[in-house]
Amino acid sequence: MDLLIVTMIGLAAGVLGTGLGGLLSVLLRDGTRLSFSYLLGFAGGVMLAVVFYDMLPEALEMGGFLYGIFGLVVGMFLLMGLDHYLPHAHLSPRDFNGRLLRAGLLLGIGMAMHNLPEGIAIGAGFAYSTELGVRLALVIGLHNLPEGMALGVPLAVAGIARPLVVLYAVLAGVPVGIGTFFGHWFGTMSESALAFSLALAAGAMLYIIAAELLPSARQHAKGQESMVGVLLGVIVGLSLSLLAH
Repeated sequence: MDLLIVTMIGLAAGVLGTGLGGLLSVLLRDGTRLSFSYLLGFAGGVMLAVVFYDMLPEALEMGGFLYGIFGLVVGMFLLMGLDHYLPHAHLSPRDFNGRLLRAGLLLGIGMAMHNLPEGIAIGAGFAYSTELGVRLALVIGLHNLPEGMALGVPLAVAGIARPLVVLYAVLAGVPVGIGTFFGHWFGTMSESALAFSLALAAGAMLYIIAAELLPSARQHAKGQESMVGVLLGVIVGLSLSLLAH
């Protein structure tokens, strides 16, 4: 698929996901916690299925075990470094009540930087096949929806005008398009580059799942809603993979 089209798809996944989340945040405010639990669990489940049924197997098949594991480790440590050095606030319940404007702005900066590896995942997916790229764009767009909500809520409560809240959420998704461009460009250079890109993207996504999505889903849950979301997400992710194959 043409690089420009792939980049536009990645950009759309980023800005539509965070933008819609920002819009929902100004409409729903505090009534979003339970929906957060379902959404985060579901997104984590779909991502788990895509990582372990699609991305890693393809990377290992093309590049071999050592090459695939190296990319996986690099992806994990890349996100670990971003989490350590960037002001990225996690999606915990205190985001609703604490720090308000400052929390929202810091979260927006961190979220924008964290969205680069997500775009790389989409680009690498498209470099392998259109079907995998589309699935990754959909699941990352879904993942960005609650992130946009987490960004928008403190800004809305702090009194920022609703159109500006939505605009800030949209801007936080733009780096997904930038990452998509570079992920696709690098992934189409050679089979080895593609294998490394897929493994790196899988490592980045695995970190997001383990460090953010699943813990945050549990924190927002009042019961077992998050686990129901994870189970449904895994089933949907596997179903989509099987249909594509």
